[in-house]
Amino acid sequence: MNPQGATINIPLSAVRCVSGKPKDKRVMCEIDVEQLRMINEPQTIDELLAAADFDIAAGNYKEYASMDAFISDLPK
Repeated sequence: MNPQGATINIPLSAVRCVSGKPKDKRVMCEIDVEQLRMINEPQTIDELLAAADFDIAAGNYKEYASMDAFISDLPK
């Protein structure tokens, strides 16, 4: 399990701010589910593995000599 949580892409046009609490550093927004679904199409494991196979065949991957090198390359 990813300790940072899953990632979802949310288009700005799908977000509408409802209220904000600057003191608590919180914002409440509504998200248009239809637009969210257009950007984040569900994928099966088979589709993910097939896409990974194409990336490997095309050379779109990186190799790391150590775990520290891999961790330092992760997005922050």
